[in-house]
Amino acid sequence: MQVERREEEGYAYIPSSAGIWKVRLFDGSFKLINDNDWSGAEGIVAYDGRLFLLGQGGVRCVDADRGTNSVLLNTRDESGDVWGEIDTRFTYCALSACRLVERPAAVDVAAAARYVASCKNFDGGFGCEPGGESHAGQIFTCVGALRLADATHEIDGDLLGWWLCERQVKAGGLNGRPEKLPDVCYSWWVLSSLSILKREHWIDRGALASFILRCQDPQKGGISDRPNDEPDVYHTFF
Repeated sequence: MQVERREEEGYAYIPSSAGIWKVRLFDGSFKLINDNDWSGAEGIVAYDGRLFLLGQGGVRCVDADRGTNSVLLNTRDESGDVWGEIDTRFTYCALSACRLVERPAAVDVAAAARYVASCKNFDGGFGCEPGGESHAGQIFTCVGALRLADATHEIDGDLLGWWLCERQVKAGGLNGRPEKLPDVCYSWWVLSSLSILKREHWIDRGALASFILRCQDPQKGGISDRPNDEPDVYHTFF
């Protein structure tokens, strides 16, 4: 994807897991711009910004020491960000962003792993907080966080692997929760988790590839969430 830059203003439009962020590198970290106003230095933006710069060979322009301030978790139990929002996605983003700038000790890794483990459910999956419903996207962030924390022993690989492979429906695609329609984006979330667990062979990968290709628009070339829907950048990326 081509990223639009405004060099005189210091802005950039960065492709993100949640869409397109308008950001500015400010005081060594990334700030999200909304309606021309500054918002907080969200952990997700900090992670996506570093990931983009890594791909462009420019992650060294980030001030690693100042930049880690934007991904700090709640120091009480590492359950969310410093502004009080609780979500295991922040734990993954914090661990990943700090690893990218080689500052893993900026986060209490052991405490973060304990919090993620506390979000594990009876079905082997993970939610956004303790007791939260298992969801394929959330599971990826939790499995990824535990892998970064060298705490994969907290995962029941067979139980979770079975839950993940059950996300494949007759059409070949994957859904995020039981009884939901398949969606191309879950090809990434589910398959990535299975790959970390070394159980990607538990699904029919040929059927999944066929489903994804049926979601491709033969004229526009993009990929949609499911066949015959409008293609978009988000699903094409996944």
